[in-house]
Amino acid sequence: MAVQNAIPSHGGETFVTFIKDADEKFCGPASNFLGLKCDGAGSMLLRFEKVDGDYGATTVALTTTDTVGTGVEMKRVCQAIAGAMTAHGIQGKFVKIADDLTDKFIHADLLSVDAVS
Repeated sequence: MAVQNAIPSHGGETFVTFIKDADEKFCGPASNFLGLKCDGAGSMLLRFEKVDGDYGATTVALTTTDTVGTGVEMKRVCQAIAGAMTAHGIQGKFVKIADDLTDKFIHADLLSVDAVS
């Protein structure tokens, strides 16, 4: 599994991408992030305000490592995602958080994108 680094893009907004397959994917501004919910051991849900103006939210389901049942790995993944969504002094980033097609993830404990809806 390869770890993907942040890639600068044009403009001032940070965009995040999650790819499950050719049909299920999300790319949108990090500023549309609504929150994260632990959905059981090794499972989390991220919600983003829809980018097309429709009512509701886009939900991304992710699986993380959970070797000892304490949630340490999930915490590390959350920290990596939060760090990627902040600019850290770089204007306009395009960040691929998780890509199941290429098996590239922003953190080694992030295992898969389960769903994008």
